[in-house]
Amino acid sequence: MVDERFELLSLVFRLAESPGYCDKFTDYQLELSSVFDSFKNHAAVVYASKLLLGYDAVFKFSVHIVKDGDTFIFMPDIDSLLEDGRWTQESAAEFLPLLNDFYKHAEFCGFFEAHVPFYNSETQSFIENTYSALDLEWFRPYANPENLRCIITPSSSRQNNSATVNHKIVYGAVCPNVSTRTLVHEYCHSFANPMALSWYADNAEFRQWCDDSVNTEAWPMYSTGDIMAREYVTRGYEVLYMVEHSKIPLPFLLAWHQGLGFSYIEDVYAMITPHVKMEADADKIRAILGVSYEMGPEQKTTLEDRNITWRCLALSEPLPYDFHPSVTYCGNMIPSQTGDVMYVDDAYLRFDIGEAKLQENKGMRLYYRISVKNKAGRCFHGRI
Repeated sequence: MVDERFELLSLVFRLAESPGYCDKFTDYQLELSSVFDSFKNHAAVVYASKLLLGYDAVFKFSVHIVKDGDTFIFMPDIDSLLEDGRWTQESAAEFLPLLNDFYKHAEFCGFFEAHVPFYNSETQSFIENTYSALDLEWFRPYANPENLRCIITPSSSRQNNSATVNHKIVYGAVCPNVSTRTLVHEYCHSFANPMALSWYADNAEFRQWCDDSVNTEAWPMYSTGDIMAREYVTRGYEVLYMVEHSKIPLPFLLAWHQGLGFSYIEDVYAMITPHVKMEADADKIRAILGVSYEMGPEQKTTLEDRNITWRCLALSEPLPYDFHPSVTYCGNMIPSQTGDVMYVDDAYLRFDIGEAKLQENKGMRLYYRISVKNKAGRCFHGRI
C-alpha cells in the first residue's frame, strides 16, 4: 500500500519544506532527510518551493501520474488535478520533467526498491490493525467500493489526504498508525465535498457556520469558508459511520469535533441524518461518557500565569470504547495516571491514555480532550 509516486512527491516537497511534509519523528523519516538533503537545490525542489503548495495538493498530483518505463507521465485526462486551481496546466507541465530529473539523479527508484521489505511490513501491520476493520459496503450509496483505493505513507506521521480522479477512483492516503476512522474520513471527502460546495453556495446559514469556523492559526489547511464547508460535511459523515460501527456515544463524537473548533458539527450532522439536539438541562458529561459517574472534589494548580481547576471522575463501569493514540495530544500540567478521567476548568473532559513515547515528550502524558460546553480548543493531531 506504499505508493512510489506519492513517496517521491512527498520527498521533493519535504526538501522544499512544504507544510505537512517535514516530519522527522521516525527512523524512516530521518533517513529520507539524511540521504537526500544534498538535493535541496535541485530544480524540482526549487520549483516546488515556489509553488507554495502543500497538504492534499501534493498527493493529488501523485495520483494523476503513472510510470512509463523509467519516467512518469500524466494520465490521459488530468482535469480533476486542475479543477481547484492550485495546479494549473502550465505549472503541472513545467513540474513533471523536473520531477523526472530528480527521480533519475537522486536514484530514488533504488531507494524505494531497497525499502520494499519495510513497506511490506508496514502494509501488513496496517491491514491487520486498521484496513481489515473497514466496512467498504457502507460507502456503496455514495461511492462504488470497488473504486476505493488506500495508500499508506510512512513519510508522514500526522497528515492524511484524499483525492478523487475524474469523479471515479477515490484515493485515501493515510499514515500507517491511524485508526479506521481516519481512512473513513478521507473516503467520505469524495462525496461530501460536492455536497458541501452546493450547500455553501445555496444555504446562507450553513455558509455562515463555515465562515465563522475558519481559524487559520489552529487549522491553516482550512483557510476559507468553502474549504471549511467540505471539512464539516466530511466530518458529519465520519460521525455517522462511527455511530453505526462503534460503541462510542454520539455526544462523545460530536463534542470531540466541537472541541477541535468545529462548533456547528451538531447542526451539520442534523443536515445529514435526523438528529435532535440534547436538552439544555441534560447531563452532557453522562451523555458523552456513556456511563454513570461521580464527581470528585475540586483540585487546583498554577501553570505560569494560568490557574487550572479539575475534578477526577469515578466511573460506574469501564468505558465501552477504546481510544486511538493517533488522535491525542500531550500534556503534563495535571498529575494523572492511565485511565483517569478529569473534568477540567468546567469546560472539557481529559482522558489519560498513557505515557508519551517520543523522547521530546519525555515525562508527558497522552490525552483525549473532549469539549463539554462547546468551548472550542486546539487539540493536536499526530503520532505523538
